[in-house]
Amino acid sequence: MKQILRLTTTLIVLMFLGGNVWGQTYLIQEGFTTTSLPTGWSGDVYFNTSANIGNLTGANGAGFNANKKYLELPALNNVGTLTFWMKGSAATSQISIKVQKSVGGGAFTDIATFPKPHSATAVKQTVSVNDASNNIVLKFEAYDRTGNSIYLDDVEVTQNSASPTITVSPSTLSSFTYVLGSGPSAEQTFTVGGSNLTNDISIAAPTNYEISLAAGSGYTSLITLTQTSGAVATTTIYVRLKSGLPVGTYNDETITATSTGATNKTVTCSGSVTAAPAPDAPVATAATSVGQNGFAANWNAVSGATGYNLDVYTKTGGNFAPDLFISEYGEGSSNNKYIEIFNGTGSTVDLSDYTLKQS
Repeated sequence: MKQILRLTTTLIVLMFLGGNVWGQTYLIQEGFTTTSLPTGWSGDVYFNTSANIGNLTGANGAGFNANKKYLELPALNNVGTLTFWMKGSAATSQISIKVQKSVGGGAFTDIATFPKPHSATAVKQTVSVNDASNNIVLKFEAYDRTGNSIYLDDVEVTQNSASPTITVSPSTLSSFTYVLGSGPSAEQTFTVGGSNLTNDISIAAPTNYEISLAAGSGYTSLITLTQTSGAVATTTIYVRLKSGLPVGTYNDETITATSTGATNKTVTCSGSVTAAPAPDAPVATAATSVGQNGFAANWNAVSGATGYNLDVYTKTGGNFAPDLFISEYGEGSSNNKYIEIFNGTGSTVDLSDYTLKQS
C-alpha cells in the first residue's frame, strides 16, 4: 500500500514539470533570465531586476517607459491563452498597456487593453486568444503615458486545446429529379461552418452532383471556404443533380467537407433522372377531301409529340353489296336521260361481264 501511494505522488509531481500541466501544452514560458531580448523576440524595452515579478525562473523583467515601447513574441501556431505578470513602477503608474495580434503577416489588432493607472502590486493577467491559425504574432505596446513605467514578466502562451471542427446541416438531401433531356435538377441547400481550424475547408462534390456558392450560377465540383482566425462563418452551399445524365437513380452520393485535423463531414444526396412519359393519343376530327381514291385525315395536336403514325387499310367483307346495281336514273326530254350504276361490292368490277337491257 505504501508503494502505491509513493508512485502516485511521483506521477503528480511529474505532471507539473516541463511544458505540460494536466495535459496543457505551453508554446512559450519566458521569465527573462538576461537583460536582452530572448531568441526570436523583438522590441524596444529595457530589462532589469526591478521588473522581476511572477514565479518563473529568471531574474529580470521588461520595462516600458514611453508610448510606443513594445515587446513582440515570435510567431506561433494554434494559440490558446496568453498570461503574464504586470505592475507599475510607482504606486499609481500613469501608463497603459495593450495586447495586439497579427495573423499570417497581417496588420496588428487590439485583443486586450489594460488602462492606467497601475499599482506597484504585481498582478497576473490572462488574455484568451483561442486562435487555431498559423503564424500568429502577439505584441505588448505602451500607450497613453503621462509618467512612470510599467513592468512585464513571466510571459506564458498555451496551445489551443480545442479540436478543429466542421459542422454541416442538414446531412441528407433527397428528391433531386428531372425528366430526361431537361436537366439540371432544381437546387437544394445545406450550410457549412468551422471553428478552431488550422486550414481552410474544402468541399468536394460527387460525380453526378455539382455545388455553388450562389443560386443559379457558378456551379463546380470543388469549393474552398477560407478560414479567418481559425473560423469559417456559416455558409450556404447550393446543390443540384447535373444535366445530361441518362435515365437512372443517383442515390447515396456524398458531398465531403474536409480541413486539416478536423473530422470529415458529409452530405448524402439522392435523386433520379426519369424517362419522358408517352404522349396521349391524338383525338381524330372529321376527314376532309374525301374521294374514291383518298381523303385528308385530321386530328388535334398533342403536346410533347414529335411525330404521328396513321394506319390506313382496305376494308374487306362486312356489309358490302353483292353486285352492281342501278342507284339512280333520270329521264328528261330529248336525249336528257341517264342511268347511275353503283359498285358497292368493295372490289373492282369488270364491266365486260355485264349487259344493260331496256324492256
